[in-house]
Amino acid sequence: MHNKQLLIIYGISLMAILGLTSVNPAFPMIARDLSITPEKTGLLLALFTLPGILLTPVFGLLADKFGRKKVLIFSLFLMGVAGLFCGFTKDFNILLSFRVLQGVGSSSLGALNIALIGDIYKEELMPKVLGYNNAVLNIGTGVFPIIGGALAQFNWQYVFYLNGFAIVLALILLFNFKEPERKKSQKENYLAALVTNLKQKNILFIFGLSIFVYIILFGSYLTYLPFIADINFSVEPVYIGLLFSGMSFTNAFVSIFFGKILKKYPAKSLFIYSFSLYAVALFMIPIVPSWQLLFIPTILFGLAHGVNLPNIQTRLIRNSNPAQRGILISLNRTFSQTGQTLGPVIGGAILAAPLLGGLPSVFYFSAGLSGIIFIIFLLNKSY
Repeated sequence: MHNKQLLIIYGISLMAILGLTSVNPAFPMIARDLSITPEKTGLLLALFTLPGILLTPVFGLLADKFGRKKVLIFSLFLMGVAGLFCGFTKDFNILLSFRVLQGVGSSSLGALNIALIGDIYKEELMPKVLGYNNAVLNIGTGVFPIIGGALAQFNWQYVFYLNGFAIVLALILLFNFKEPERKKSQKENYLAALVTNLKQKNILFIFGLSIFVYIILFGSYLTYLPFIADINFSVEPVYIGLLFSGMSFTNAFVSIFFGKILKKYPAKSLFIYSFSLYAVALFMIPIVPSWQLLFIPTILFGLAHGVNLPNIQTRLIRNSNPAQRGILISLNRTFSQTGQTLGPVIGGAILAAPLLGGLPSVFYFSAGLSGIIFIIFLLNKSY
């Protein structure tokens, strides 16, 4: 039964990143076709992730109270319908409006799939399953940009038709998924137990870390790598998709072995390793002399992210009470989406700044932020 459930969870994981990763290779074509500046394309990411900042904890609370399945079915239907409507407009403001609705639907997916893994799998198997889940995520982030780039070669609107798969998955979930039973706190104790969980320094630290990880990821790599490839080397969208896939497939490969890696190395060492590679990769991106050499920093980025993401998720699940797991993981997702929303805005501000402006500055900022976090872990003996 677990195998069937796990396949559906992996499908939810793929839908959680479909709305982000399939669109990026089409950014240069969207900008040209709709006559908008490159920094404005970042709004397609920022407004997609913005609803999750407020709504992800709400969906997590509802999932703890009424069940994960009901919330997920609603979310998948909304994401799929709104995503399809994105493909039927060529007005940028209307497109942004549908992206907001699509983001409302998507906001619960990346949290509740992790909560389900915590519900189903025991402590000894959980890191391994989380690693595999991260591998699936990154196979998706490797394949979706290629598919999105290939579709954008014909018409960028075709990319949004991929969201129809979310509707199909909602129907599969409705008829073929039995939600596992969870131990529930008494109603009067729920809030008190939640507050107790939130007072843990480890959980608060993870929340803060999630913000900065996604500022780094969305503020430079996901939003502006396509423009580095397009402006510096005139790379077509399908090859931009291949660049993203280099990071994603590397990430997936490393994630498969995360369970074994965690047994061998402490969490702090893995964080130090991850942020040092982030810094090196982001510093390299603006200075490589050919688009083919962009595969080197994207692979380094994948090596970092393949360890960092399941490491964060494992720390959170191990420090959370099962009865409040939905809301806690959703709160972490909120902080992640805060970083996803702030990242493109910060990157766009740096790009447009008179003194700091230019694509290289965007990547150097993220590299510097990664370096600062690396130093904090290096010097923090109490973690």
